[in-house]
This record gives sequence, C-alpha cells and structure tokens, in this order.
Amino acid sequence: MSDRLTEIAARAAAASDGRWQPYRKLDGSLVVYAVRDREIRPLFVANQASAEDTEFTARAREDVPWLLAQLEQARAIAVELENENARLRAEHPEAVS
Repeated sequence: MSDRLTEIAARAAAASDGRWQPYRKLDGSLVVYAVRDREIRPLFVANQASAEDTEFTARAREDVPWLLAQLEQARAIAVELENENARLRAEHPEAVS
C-alpha cells in the first residue's frame, strides 16, 4: 500500500467506531452522530455545511474502509494476473511477438 493509502487507512481506523448518521435538528442545524451498540453520541455539528456535504461526511465512515478493501482486492488480482501472464509468456515464448 502506498504511503498515501496507509495514511488514509490510519485515519479511517482512528475515526469513531460505529455507523455515522446525519440528522437535521429542529433549529435546522445538521449533526453527525455515531451509532454503536445502542449508544448514540454526537460527533460534530455542521452549521455551515449543506445536507449533501453532511451526508457525504457521515457515509465516508463506511465508504472509505470499503473502498480501501476493494482497492486491496483489485491490486491482489492484478498481481495474480501479472504472475499468470509472466508464466504463460515463459511457457509459450512463440506466442509472444
């Protein structure tokens, strides 16, 4: 994993556990809550953020680790394919032009 991806993974791992949920309060302010094991606690109030930005921030808690896992899986597949390609080229040099 690159240094940048390692930094992203570390930030994701250090973030508050649980599912993050955006919520609009009666006064119109937007709050992101962490929901974990029947515990609901506010993480931050997004006074100047749009509903879309708040939704994006809240969903990033689950999306970033998922994306990192997908990337890791894709890279592992790429390595397997490169190895298989090298093996086939070595076994069949006549097929390589």
